[in-house]
Amino acid sequence: MERLTEYSCGMAVIRNKNLINKAMYDLARYEDTGLTPEEVKAMKDSKSDQVDYSLLEYYKTIGTVVECREAREKQKALKMIVRHDTDTKCKCGYLFSFSADVGTGERYYDVINELKSNYCPECGQKLQWDE
Repeated sequence: MERLTEYSCGMAVIRNKNLINKAMYDLARYEDTGLTPEEVKAMKDSKSDQVDYSLLEYYKTIGTVVECREAREKQKALKMIVRHDTDTKCKCGYLFSFSADVGTGERYYDVINELKSNYCPECGQKLQWDE
């Protein structure tokens, strides 16, 4: 690896000012790993054979562990129950119901069948409608 920085008077500076864009790009790529300098050094010092960088790049494309867990949770069907005394909403707050005044000062809530989709159009949550 070509070193792009050096220390001058106790501060890190870019050695060649003509390479500032490359240095910023490399820094951004490093930050995208989410690793601290200590973690990188520990990996370098570890006795493991080699890192499969193609596999690492593949894992980056499918997201973080948290993102994968959230996606998996969205595949579990959220039971949607249409009640006529309150709004019908997804977890994200997307509103499926409409309301109308029934003339007695009370409101009647309902969901049009065309809005009963299998997935929330806002967040992608899988839905199961109670019939």
